[in-house]
Amino acid sequence: MNFLLNFLIITCLTTTSSTAMELNISKRETPNILTKVTCVEEPFHALYLAENRMLINGRKQCSIVNPTTNQELKRIADNGYWKSSIAVHPNKTKFAFCGYYSPGDIDNAEQKIMIYNAHTYELEHTKNWDHASIRNVFFSPLDDTIAIVEVSNPDVSLYNYKTNEAVIITIPEAAIEHQQEYEPIVCFDPTQQLLILAWNHVYIYNLTTAQKKSTGHSNSCHSFFEYSSNGLFCVKGTRYTVVLDKKIDNQPLPFFRDRTVISKHNQTSSFCQVAIHPNNTIFMTLSRATDHILTSHYFLEYRDSETSDPITTMSIALKGYQEDSSLSVSPHGKKLLITTDNECIELEVPFEVLYKGITKETFPYLLFLLKNYTSHCNDVEIPQDINHFIAKMLLETCKR
Repeated sequence: MNFLLNFLIITCLTTTSSTAMELNISKRETPNILTKVTCVEEPFHALYLAENRMLINGRKQCSIVNPTTNQELKRIADNGYWKSSIAVHPNKTKFAFCGYYSPGDIDNAEQKIMIYNAHTYELEHTKNWDHASIRNVFFSPLDDTIAIVEVSNPDVSLYNYKTNEAVIITIPEAAIEHQQEYEPIVCFDPTQQLLILAWNHVYIYNLTTAQKKSTGHSNSCHSFFEYSSNGLFCVKGTRYTVVLDKKIDNQPLPFFRDRTVISKHNQTSSFCQVAIHPNNTIFMTLSRATDHILTSHYFLEYRDSETSDPITTMSIALKGYQEDSSLSVSPHGKKLLITTDNECIELEVPFEVLYKGITKETFPYLLFLLKNYTSHCNDVEIPQDINHFIAKMLLETCKR
């Protein structure tokens, strides 16, 4: 019995592995769009709070939305005429909204940082921010700090929302790069007290010792920088180049090895955003066609984070024409949120992306073989829950 069952599993896995190898991964597929979120007008940034809850920031409002029902659950703010920004803590316990509030007239408008409980949506902290307009904010995964990037300002403010203390991080060496008026791309190391600031160069700032180090250089300013949640690799890049870097083991600073560069040599499209899957084995790139000024054609590519090889590429027609866009992966990693300046869609992460050596079409065939084999066993009847366990084990075996 055990021998035959093991033989069945091995045979099925071998069969599905061969089937998967025959797939043409270079083929551009059409994604499965789960929903188009329309309850927030002109969305430009959206982030998951939970598997079926998202925070969406639009030109006119910032709201918590249930994507399944396409309903607004709570209005966080009315944006009016001012730019605003949002951020979600990596552990999904808090989120921040930064915007302007006018008690009576425009001349008395005040800029505030507001931090909410991501489960109850209750306001937990408010900070008046009397500096330049806030471009972006980022939560530290290691303490009660947020990094604040201001418009046309090369410095980054670190604000502790528990102690109400703020410090300014300055990188004098980046002054020449900042003459182009690009704000730094900011990212926290998820495992060490390190802050990453990227223009053309990438600067590593040690938050404990205040020491800094320059590493890496690009011919143009970085557009994004993302760390894996385990801190073992990062994905960074510009409009035309994406770089996958892996960290050398047991190093106090993020020195890297096995650098892989992904370039768009034909210059007919440009990278907009990258995101890393929660399982840290997959990363995604979103690019936009640039061969026509009014194009609205995007390409979503899933890649293996170990080899950087493409798994599948998808073509998506969206309404946005600007470079600004956002990518967010759901906590369970089964859904992906893409937002441009005019549209917000939720996609299903393809089966072949989450599982290797097996396809969505062949898995039911495995279950059919398993059910028929166990139902014809003469020596013992296998309970249904055991069948379910074996089926789950087959999927677990094929997980990336």
